[in-house]
Amino acid sequence: MSKCEEILDRRDLIEKEKFNIQTCLFRVTFLVFIIEFNIYKSTASTHVHDKSSRSHAIFTITFIQAKVESEMPIEIISKLNLVDLAGSERASNDLVYNKKQLKEGSNINKSLVSLGNVISILAESNRKSSNFLSHSDLSLNKEGQAESKSSFVPYRDSLLTYLLKDSLGGNAKTHMIANISPASCCYHETLNTLLFAQRAKKIVNKLKINEPIRIFKANI
Repeated sequence: MSKCEEILDRRDLIEKEKFNIQTCLFRVTFLVFIIEFNIYKSTASTHVHDKSSRSHAIFTITFIQAKVESEMPIEIISKLNLVDLAGSERASNDLVYNKKQLKEGSNINKSLVSLGNVISILAESNRKSSNFLSHSDLSLNKEGQAESKSSFVPYRDSLLTYLLKDSLGGNAKTHMIANISPASCCYHETLNTLLFAQRAKKIVNKLKINEPIRIFKANI
């Protein structure tokens, strides 16, 4: 069982240790949460950036819209993910890193590799669906109709990809900003970031309007 699966199997760990879940009813309170989010992000100085993010940070805003329609109370739930991925600086041989930085870098690289794999699979899946399907891409369903074989997407390989499942190939609009440096010493990091962004551009999400949830109240 992967570390991600262990965490997902323990919902109490997700709610109490991994996430800070707050209810926000006022705009001022929301702004306070944004400020706290920036304060508690893990940053450290590296050879590339003096305040590099040393862990991934996800700020998820869940909107619940309640109204009455046809004399029936309904809710429309939508979600916004604000994500700051950790810096992807390489540990060069000629630079001295302490054990903590090396461990951080290793954990960051593992989750970024998982994210890259998910993006590559989704991009390839979209490429195939945009072309005419070959016979090898088709299978017969129970009704004897031809349908395409869907690729398995390993969202559970890391907690990062699991939490961003809706944003990656789901029912969502996704915008990604790739930060690069013009310095020649950052050539490898810049190239990897641009290749990563190029793959991400190939993902096409299929959007649909969220259906309202009807709230039924039993008469007691």
